[in-house]
Amino acid sequence: MTRASIAEQRRRGHWAWRGLAVLLFWLALFYYVSPIFGAARLADALRSGDPARIADSIDFRSLRRSVARQVLTEADSAATGVQRNFAIQVGTRPVATWLDSMLTVDTISQLLAGKLPPVLEVAGKTLTPLPPLEVDGMADMARLWWRSGFLSFSEYRAVIGADGVQTGLRFRPASFSATRGFVWRLAGIELPRPLLEAAVQHWRQVEAAS
Repeated sequence: MTRASIAEQRRRGHWAWRGLAVLLFWLALFYYVSPIFGAARLADALRSGDPARIADSIDFRSLRRSVARQVLTEADSAATGVQRNFAIQVGTRPVATWLDSMLTVDTISQLLAGKLPPVLEVAGKTLTPLPPLEVDGMADMARLWWRSGFLSFSEYRAVIGADGVQTGLRFRPASFSATRGFVWRLAGIELPRPLLEAAVQHWRQVEAAS
């Protein structure tokens, strides 16, 4: 092999590594901003009112665990984390029955539209609903990105609402495709204390009736 061919191979190898580095950079950058597209996708599905599109933007299994953990923590603060996790996973409490009525496409749609679903209504109390998820255009996406951020490599917290009336929505990556890129789905809703207390009250009713 001549020196010229060796030099040519080295140049090709150099450009191959350089191209790979550029590809990885853009892939990492796209991953970094992709959760916002997941939030925008969910907001667009909510505007359309299409139950199938809304359901496709939600990780119901993770969402159930998130809400169940909040409710059990609020309802039984004396229980240890291991006990609460066991209750969530195994179903030693009737929380699953309540979650079936709480975490439907219709209820989640109402929550994220800034409405109070009947399953959280409490007689004699006026509860403030969640701030609506509104992402319409690049300006809204930029504002959402500015005040949100990653909690870990695989969990993103999107902050919705105005100052003083805010809450967080948790998103997790669900899949990757050449046409859709990284697909993030709703995996958790942080319930403000008044709504969490209402949820506990409803759950207690289910528990007492079982």
